[in-house]
Amino acid sequence: MKKYRVLIIGSGHAGTDLHYPAYKAIEDVEVSGFCDINGEIVRAVSNRLGVKGFTDLNKAIEEIQPHIISITTPPKTHYDIVKKVLRDGVAVIVEKPIFNSVEEAQEIMNLEKAREAKSYLFIIS
Repeated sequence: MKKYRVLIIGSGHAGTDLHYPAYKAIEDVEVSGFCDINGEIVRAVSNRLGVKGFTDLNKAIEEIQPHIISITTPPKTHYDIVKKVLRDGVAVIVEKPIFNSVEEAQEIMNLEKAREAKSYLFIIS
């Protein structure tokens, strides 16, 4: 059975306590790593959960070659990360709010069409 590799960006509550266990519960999905700008947090999460940790998104994508990237960072960072990930051709799931403006949303929709990649809003209530 094919395993879909997931990279979670953001090592806070949403990434470690919501997204991580949700992915772990899916049989054909494996969380292959976490990425965060805070190296100390990355090391702690990596040790606690037993997954690779990265502070460099490019290196994480290159090494893991994820099928899905789950973005759980603060909202103001979503647009730039989604844009980068879609340009790499990786499917992306992003926490709410996705973007800060209609213009950002339109640009991402245009990029999705051009790259044939997808982004998804992930809401946990």
